Amino acid sequence: MNLPPETVALRWSGPATVRELRRTLKRHAVVRLALPLETHHALFRHLNPGAARGVSEHYVVEGDAALLPRIATVAGLEALAELEAPARAAAYRVVLDTTDPLLTLLPPESA
Repeated sequence: MNLPPETVALRWSGPATVRELRRTLKRHAVVRLALPLETHHALFRHLNPGAARGVSEHYVVEGDAALLPRIATVAGLEALAELEAPARAAAYRVVLDTTDPLLTLLPPESA
């Protein structure tokens, strides 16, 4: 019997969060990481630079571990770049909803 992967909910608190995320990735858990609310606009602009001013900033982007360094270009989230290698090694998918903002890391078992 295949059980669904464990889900871990975390709040971003800087580099200390990256240490917890590394442990969580080793367990192949689903991660739901609440990012600081004040990063909403910056995430939207960094990941969707061609968007016209005044459009809805609800933006969801999905990809592989290569998305993490792009997210880490936002001030205050730089430490997320450290997760690219372990997320890639474990074949995680990455989903970012800039509205909440919420970063979800999905192990292959969750497909």
